[in-house]
Amino acid sequence: MSDATTEANVDAPIEGFWPVGAPKPEYSTVIHTTDDFSNSDKEFKFDDYGIFTEAINTANNLKYKVDTAKNDLNVCKANLGDENVFMGPISDSAQDGFTKVDSKVTTFSENMNTITDYLVETADRYNKGDTSASKIIGMQDGKIVAGAPGSFTTNVGATKGIKSGNENQDYVHDYLADQGYNEAAICGILANIRKETNFKSDIGGDDGTSYGMCGWHATRWDRLKDYCRDNNLDISTIETQSQFLVWELNTFDKYIELNNFLKNVPNTAQGAYDAAYQFCITYERPRDYYDKGEQRGGIAMDEYFPFYTSGGNTQ
Repeated sequence: MSDATTEANVDAPIEGFWPVGAPKPEYSTVIHTTDDFSNSDKEFKFDDYGIFTEAINTANNLKYKVDTAKNDLNVCKANLGDENVFMGPISDSAQDGFTKVDSKVTTFSENMNTITDYLVETADRYNKGDTSASKIIGMQDGKIVAGAPGSFTTNVGATKGIKSGNENQDYVHDYLADQGYNEAAICGILANIRKETNFKSDIGGDDGTSYGMCGWHATRWDRLKDYCRDNNLDISTIETQSQFLVWELNTFDKYIELNNFLKNVPNTAQGAYDAAYQFCITYERPRDYYDKGEQRGGIAMDEYFPFYTSGGNTQ
């Protein structure tokens, strides 16, 4: 059964794309880089391979400054240990403080090494014509490592051909990948469709007032009928409904902002949560859509995103 109800009418007013009081992030397809960290004096687009050289130089520059600071910390700690100059509990406490700071700086320096290695490998792959991310890296136990849960990746696309055991789900996933959505955005949409109809396309709901995999309700069901008639399509198929879903997102003002968000959402586990939440409260709008948005966000973040970013590994 669909989560949607007769209250989810397409003509019901939307209370704003973002919940009241929630900050609205801005995502950019442009990165600013600088050598001295004082001015953003260079600008590259993601399709400019030169960005890798600048990013590597910036990372190395930052690491050099961190390592220099680490050396300064060690000198200060050594000076505090000179009993001819400093002694007593205050000196001991200060040394302990420097030790703790030194540990954090060491971890940061190691993280910068991982990031630099990642950039170098990715740049090498791009130069060889492979535009996919070289590997996935993320946070685990406070350190950046390869293949960490909830990882992030520079790959703005999604991996096709992964089998979930649900053919309709597999079709929707790969169709959305072809339309340029990244894994996080797709996982957010999948989480919603699963809760609506579990990807059943020839299904009605809401006492006969809604239809299809997304539970299109009332006037939106009429819109689906019109779309199929105008394009000579079979309304009952997962192929038609996937096409209609993307068409709606790209066509109507109340969904265009959502679509822009989905197209630019960070390709992370948190991005999958945010995509599911926003898709629920803006596109699906079932009863109690804020609560259901949180539930669907959890499915996208904890189930779908790890599944697809691991190549379908369920372990």
